Amino acid sequence: MPNCSPFAAPAACLALCFSCLAAGTAPTEVLHFRDDDIEESSGLAVLPGRERLFLTHNDSGDSARVFLVDTSGKTVTTIALEKADAVDWEDLALGARDSAGMPEVLVGDIGDNDEVRPQVQIYRFALPADAGRSKRSRVRARKYQFTYPDRPRNAESLLVNPTSGQILIVTKSLLGSEFFVAPNPPVEGRPNRLRLVGKVQFPQLLKQLGKPTRSLGSALATGGAISPDGKRLVLRTYTDAFEWRIPADGLAGIGRVLPRWIEVPDVAMGESITYSPAGDRCYTSAEGKHSPVHELVLR
Repeated sequence: MPNCSPFAAPAACLALCFSCLAAGTAPTEVLHFRDDDIEESSGLAVLPGRERLFLTHNDSGDSARVFLVDTSGKTVTTIALEKADAVDWEDLALGARDSAGMPEVLVGDIGDNDEVRPQVQIYRFALPADAGRSKRSRVRARKYQFTYPDRPRNAESLLVNPTSGQILIVTKSLLGSEFFVAPNPPVEGRPNRLRLVGKVQFPQLLKQLGKPTRSLGSALATGGAISPDGKRLVLRTYTDAFEWRIPADGLAGIGRVLPRWIEVPDVAMGESITYSPAGDRCYTSAEGKHSPVHELVLR
């Protein structure tokens, strides 16, 4: 294998090709949000269990709350986070499961369009016992603060490896998306310094995969997730999605792996993507009132 830097992905280094073919079938709409309070679905997750339940939250401008939505698109529980701020919530992810099999929830207050925030924050909480049964619920969340090693950045993608607890933030920039990992575990009460481990440029990936760059939005990462088994990683832009197998040397080797392309629905402001509990499909949502959720079945 070529000796390659993890911060670049020249064609000669992409020896660990996952698949050069499109992954999965055409997107299928499975629901649309019926709650008028869900105006800008920016993060998305699917809970394990017999009944498929979705978690989502709004972008900036809302209070600190998460919506639990059933397969009809109806909000069954609105969960308020006590003593939490919602400066610019951009993504959420599921972490480790408790003894009952339910995962913890992490919400990323990581948006920073002007790149001026000295630190960003992530909230972590356990689902309340009355979730799904009570229309409204409240939780206390742990707050973790994070700083970049040199300067503020804008980000919309929060990923958590559910097997190791590792937190990954992927930035959003026309110049390329950078991968930053957090200390594992992070600490409360003081800023956690993020560490740069890699970078990808989506227009370059599209060219290598033989796909067109349709707009400036093709370069901007808007959401991501790590599969339930911790072995795969998916990121989406406004126009495309990409899935990588995480290499043996971890995220630092992601620049040497050519991902496979996943078709996403042609909607305005596609913001989020997540795996199903089985990891055999992805779901994605978009901003806008009564916006749809689409299912992407993976091969």
